[in-house]
Amino acid sequence: MNADGTAQHRMIANAGEPVWSQDGRRLAFASLRRGLVDVYVKDLDSGKTTRLTRGHADNARPSWSSDDRTIAFTTFRNGEPDVYVMNTDGSVARRLTRNRTGDDSASWSLDGRRQPLARR
Repeated sequence: MNADGTAQHRMIANAGEPVWSQDGRRLAFASLRRGLVDVYVKDLDSGKTTRLTRGHADNARPSWSSDDRTIAFTTFRNGEPDVYVMNTDGSVARRLTRNRTGDDSASWSLDGRRQPLARR
């Protein structure tokens, strides 16, 4: 929508936790579409939506890196919430945290040189 609230239009249905890429050309979000919550990315130039996460657990709370090359996200695939990071095409998902109490809501350092920090 415009800054004054006019010209509103729906970009994505059934989506939560939307996060813009740094270049403003893609939107990562979480959505319940196939029985579990997964992380998706919508390319605003092409209009194409791609599911990035797959598995047997909910995946949510995406967070873009400052260079738009990776996305941190929270997953429940190990029973408790942990933070993972993956490439923006969903490949090479790597676990960053291993706490029995769980970690959640990752955010990147401001200069982009450090791995995501997780909140408990």
